[in-house]
Amino acid sequence: MNRSEDDKLADIMVGEAVLALLNNGRRVSASTLLMQLQQIATQESDEERQSACSRAIVDVNNSISASHNTTSVNVRDGNNVSHVFNNDGPADDAKKH
Repeated sequence: MNRSEDDKLADIMVGEAVLALLNNGRRVSASTLLMQLQQIATQESDEERQSACSRAIVDVNNSISASHNTTSVNVRDGNNVSHVFNNDGPADDAKKH
């Protein structure tokens, strides 16, 4: 897996935002992460890091959108074992059977 330096820097910015939330005793959620990334982006003087924050914001928004499009069903069988089914399908679009 070859990741670009831009992707790595965006991940670093997400990490810095999460650490800032934790250090300030704030709850970590998608919405608080977005707010923290936006705050970092507005205060950042380095254009590369500011651009990485923007990419991270897009990534978090895309993740939120993807999670809203997922339908999950929790079913218990006769042995009281819980099974979770969703409409995602295989991760690589390959059939498993």
